[in-house]
Parts: sequence; C-alpha cells; structure tokens
Amino acid sequence: MAKILVIDEIRDLQDYYQDILKEARLESIYLTKFDSVLFTLSADSFAAVIIDPVRRIPSLKARYHLDIEEGMKLIKAIKIKYPDIPVIVNSALDTLSEYFDEYQAFPDRYVLKSFDESELISNLIDCLCLETLPVEEIAYSPKRKAKIFISYAKEDFPKAYAIYEILRQKEFSPWIDSENLLPGQDWQLEIDKALEKCNFFVACLSNISVSKEGYVQKELKKGLDILDKKPEGSIYLIPVRLDNCKTPKRMESLQWCNLLDDSGGIEKLLKAIEFGCRERGLIR
Repeated sequence: MAKILVIDEIRDLQDYYQDILKEARLESIYLTKFDSVLFTLSADSFAAVIIDPVRRIPSLKARYHLDIEEGMKLIKAIKIKYPDIPVIVNSALDTLSEYFDEYQAFPDRYVLKSFDESELISNLIDCLCLETLPVEEIAYSPKRKAKIFISYAKEDFPKAYAIYEILRQKEFSPWIDSENLLPGQDWQLEIDKALEKCNFFVACLSNISVSKEGYVQKELKKGLDILDKKPEGSIYLIPVRLDNCKTPKRMESLQWCNLLDDSGGIEKLLKAIEFGCRERGLIR
C-alpha cells in the first residue's frame, strides 16, 4: 500500500489530511515539517509527496506573513534528489504558479490552486497509477501500547522529529519534548516521568550530542541506568547514529541503527522495536 508524505507547517491540518486518508483508503499519510523533509525521504519510502509551499511566519504587524521562498526551494530539492516521487502542490494561494519559474521549482502536473479534497484524491489516484483506491478497514493497533522516548540534542531536532513522526504514523506512542510538553508544566519533571514509563529509549546520536554537555547527557545516563536494570539481552536502549559520530564507551556492546544513508536504517529501527514489543507481550 502507498505511503504519502504531507509537508505542511500547520499541525491543525492533521484532521484534514486524516479525513482524506479515510476516504482514499491509503496506508498512511505522514505529516512533517519543512526542516525534516529530506531526512524523512531518505529514511523511508513514499509513493508521493503533498506540499503546501507557503510557510506562515508569526508577525508583529499581523497574525502572520507568508514566506514562499523556502517552500519553492524545497520543491526543487525534492525533484532533483528524488525525481521519481510525484509531487502534488496543495495550497490556498491562488498566485502560486507565478513562483515556479522564479525559483526554478519543477513540480509535477499536480498543482492545485486551492484546497480541493476531490481534486486532491483524484490526483493521488492518478499519480499512483491506480484505477480505484483499494478499500480496507482501518483498525486500532495494539502497538500504541509501546511508549518510546526520543532523546536528542536540540541541533538535531529536524531528524529527531522525523523519527517521531514515522513512529507515530506506524501507530506506536513516541514521546518527544517539543510535541508532548505542555505550557506551564515542569519540563524536567515531565521528562523524568516519561523516561520512567517508556518501554524503549531511542538515543539520537551525532557528533554534537555525544560531545555536548548538559541535559542530553543526563538523559543518556538515565537511559543507560534503566538499561542496566533490564533483563540481559532485552531491547530497551536503541542507539540511532545520525552522522559519523564515535560510539560512547557505555554503548559499545549495543548494535547501532545507522541513518547515515539509504541502507534501511528506519526499517531496522522498526523491526527492533517490534521485536522488543513481542518480548514484552505488547503485541503478538
């Protein structure tokens, strides 16, 4: 079944795209942010991309102002690096086509002038080369029982967020501070609670995070301390290498998940979590 990557900065549009998912009977619609797109495309396989290239930036003079430059550059980058993936431009901005030549963005023929659900679904059927979209039941997954804590350095946020979105769309329950902490909460207390409750600790490691002093090192230490209490051989702490960083000494005995290239690192991460879930009886 097809997986669709949706690129939009507005989280409130999640329900809009989920409704399309139900109507189109697609396997998954992944919603991600501009900064995480290229990493997400390299880490997983997608049949098509839907993008609103208009970035809404908060403004003092108005509620927000529109920035289209980054979106057009992103379309161009996607088409150059992933020429075989169809790109559907879905935006409410009527003058969108005027920008394509200016920024040398090369979209496919699927350019919508406004949010039109029927046209979007029709374009999905077309670009996926389907006569009709298959009908299947969307059932609740017991995998949501698996709580996954994601640790990262703030400089690696785009990649960590992409991992969060992939795990969430795979129907696990990932925890990342930017999405799960609420205004007014004691952030350190909530992080400690999430660490204690999690079934898996995904350590996003890079040259920055392994050498950086501060809270990320405290999180890693807590994760390793919890690992020491787990039964020998059980999967709990999963090191994810984001770049060519050195292996911390306490993690030398653990098998790493490499996301440096297109070597299927995300699939290996998912297999490790699913294997650990079966060990714990979270899924069968």
